[in-house]
Amino acid sequence: MNLIHKCLLGLGSLALAACTQPGGGVPDEELRSYYAFAFQDLEQSGGNRSDTRPSDAPISTTLILSAFQDLAFDTFDGQRLILPQRANDPRNVLSRWEDPIRLAFLFGPDITPAQRTRFRKAVADVSRQLRRVTGHSITIAPEGTPFNVTVALLDRKDQRAFGRVIDRESETMRGIGSGIAESDVDTFCFVEPFAKDQEALELGGALVLIKAELPEDFYEICAHEELMHLMGMLNHTDLRPSVLNSDQEFSKITILDDIILAMLYDRRLKSGMSWGEVTPLLPTIASDAVRRLGVGRFVTNTPSTGGT
Repeated sequence: MNLIHKCLLGLGSLALAACTQPGGGVPDEELRSYYAFAFQDLEQSGGNRSDTRPSDAPISTTLILSAFQDLAFDTFDGQRLILPQRANDPRNVLSRWEDPIRLAFLFGPDITPAQRTRFRKAVADVSRQLRRVTGHSITIAPEGTPFNVTVALLDRKDQRAFGRVIDRESETMRGIGSGIAESDVDTFCFVEPFAKDQEALELGGALVLIKAELPEDFYEICAHEELMHLMGMLNHTDLRPSVLNSDQEFSKITILDDIILAMLYDRRLKSGMSWGEVTPLLPTIASDAVRRLGVGRFVTNTPSTGGT
């Protein structure tokens, strides 16, 4: 286990076990009330739709190619990627996983058994969908076995303790910990991806953090969004239908998301490819992805803006 992952799970677990003082900030009950209101407000305004093949958001080949460019070749807005070359030239380099993805859970000490069970199920269900769509290996690592992604469910005080330990113990992740500790309350969940290879920018590790004060229905929503980011779709988009739509219209990985994820993990692509290298391959890759997924009847060749 490398230093990053010792910090993410080993040192993080020690920090949480030792944490006896509240970290300050907004009290848990106030946060829970705030998130419950935010969840209700989002649904009442037409967000958090659970339909994955919406009839009011037609999909065209043009839309598929635009969505792929938006999500796979732009930097993840608002996040601190440990992908420095990508940050310097964000539209030029493709990043994805080449190694199998192994997920390990980190829970704060106050997370109840019922919360843990629901959270594990949400992550496992989305992982199975991603494995089916991409063909890439993504599994829950048995306890005590190697892993490369930490999926954490923490309340605010434990989030702060975890972040402080990361900043103190890891030069590699210094600054990331403070971002975790001081995460804005309006950020419900997020992912921090790490490059395995700074030349090819292959993804090699990540932290997924979901806030425990959220309504439990949000666990599944966050799992869909953050695990899609985890796979290499590192941005948000104004295009629809997508769980990564900036307006949070959809709460689950949609048919459009399935297609572009399948494209990202096509064997003709690899980490480190430039936009110029990828562009001529995409029409054929998109067509093959639609055919393999059996969703051709939902896709037209008519241009579609896909905007909100």
